[in-house]
This record gives sequence, structure tokens and C-alpha cells, in this order.
Amino acid sequence: MNNLSLQKLATFIAVAESGGFRRAAERLYKSQSAVSADIRQLETALGVALFHRTTRRVSLTREGERLLTRAKQALADLQSIVGELRDEVALQRGRVTVATSPTISTTRLPRVIADFAQAYPGIQIHVVEDFSTVVLDRVRNDEVDLAIGPWIDGARDFQFEPIMEDPFIALLPQNAMAEEIDGNAISLSDLARLPLICMPRASALRMTLELAFREQGLVLSPAFEVAHHLTLIAMVEAGLGATVLPAISLLPSHWRQQGSARAVRIVEPELARTISITTRRGQVLAPAAERFAMRVRAEFSREPG
Repeated sequence: MNNLSLQKLATFIAVAESGGFRRAAERLYKSQSAVSADIRQLETALGVALFHRTTRRVSLTREGERLLTRAKQALADLQSIVGELRDEVALQRGRVTVATSPTISTTRLPRVIADFAQAYPGIQIHVVEDFSTVVLDRVRNDEVDLAIGPWIDGARDFQFEPIMEDPFIALLPQNAMAEEIDGNAISLSDLARLPLICMPRASALRMTLELAFREQGLVLSPAFEVAHHLTLIAMVEAGLGATVLPAISLLPSHWRQQGSARAVRIVEPELARTISITTRRGQVLAPAAERFAMRVRAEFSREPG
């Protein structure tokens, strides 16, 4: 059995699937004589003929048919375990770069990173924070492995995998101005009457809000513009105005209407965004990045608490 090598089995499969020695040689980038030699040695090692040979065609013997089934399965199993072992080696060291917006990096993402770092201590995680529009540029330019952010319609260069629905919420100060709003909901037209604190035009949140205002025949004229959602929250808590934020970015105290700000639903119309794992269209993630994406899916699918 010394001549029963994986290489010769691969040659046998190529001849069987190609229907001839010449076509198998072209497929394997080998000479026809080398292919013939491999088959002769394999038949000698097994003690049986594997092919019926005529001047016009080559066909499998009954023994050859039996070997073909087992050989294809054996090579498939071998390729599978080789891939698994390579993936395991890849997960022992390396780097994953993920781009996202601060509303995500300051809320759900830290738990993902902590769990991943404990499971794969040899993999470094690098986080790039930016506005969602800039995050897409980083994905397009291969600066990051993947991004976590809102689904953006019309962005055809990307593949968006939805992982969470995130409604937009109005955050109101706990003062006389906010007390004019009854209940736990506010319409966009009522929100427009309040001093608004917004992110800059470059942010996806601002663009969504501008579009919603236009569709309702309203004009968005912010009293203040700041670049970070934590600054928005702080300014609302200081009583300077109201703001609109993704629900993911708010603290439990805002929902319980404790402290100096309270969260209320936006109605007429309701606003929401879809959080997705974003990659370039057609991109295949490296093992470490795919394993990190699995952790992201699990974390974002759970209920907050």
C-alpha cells in the first residue's frame, strides 16, 4: 500500500470525472504520461483494474466505481479537517478591525469585545469610531474587516446583514418645557416646536431626521449641533433642549423617567433604523472576523437589560 497516496487518488478522481487521461492531465496541469503512471501504480497497489481502456474512451470498472465514491468522500473529509485546523490556528493570533458609530461602541460593543477577548486572547480587536457615512467608506477601502451600523438604502457596494431593529426616541428635559408634552409619546410636529439639539449633517441620524421632517412638511432648525451622542444627552439633561437618539444609546434611567431627562416614543411617524453587520459585497470574512461577527449577532439579538 506504499503507492496508495492522496496524490494518486486525486489523479484517479480527475480521470474518472474527466473521462480521459488527456483531459485529466489538463485539469491537473500534469503531463499525460505522469497521469498514466499514477493510475498504473494505483492499480498495481490495489491489485485491480480501475478503468476500461479503449482507443476512444475510458470508463470505470465496477471496482473503480466503488473506489471513486469512497475516494471523493475521503478527500472531502480531509479538506474539511485541514480547513478546520487552519481556522483554529488563525484564531490563535491575528487582528480584527471593526468600524462603528459611538452609539454602538459605547453600548453593546464593549460586551462583545470582552467576551471575544476572553475566548480568543491572541486576537487583537481594533475599533474605529466615526459617522456611519464615513464607516462605509472604510469598508469600501478595505480599512476594516467589517462594520456595525445602520442599513443604508441604495448602498450597492455593500452587503448588509440585519441584526437588530433600533427605534429612534425623543429625549426630553425634565423641566416646564417638557411637561407640556403629555404621556410617553410625542409627534414629530410637537417635537419641532421644541429647541432641538442635533448631530451634524454628516451623520446618518441627522440625515434620517432631516428626511422625516421634510416628509411631514416641517423645517429642522437645530438650536445646537454637536458631534457626540453623549454630548447630546448631557445638553438635554442641562435643560437646553430636546434631541432624537437611537434607543440603543439611552440609559435605563431615561426610560424610568428618573433624573433630569426622560425618553418618550416618537409617533406620527414612528422612526427606526436597522442595525446591520456591513461588509463589501462578495467579501468572505477571515476566520477571526467571522467568529467576531458571530459574537456580534448573539449580543445584538438579545433583549437589553
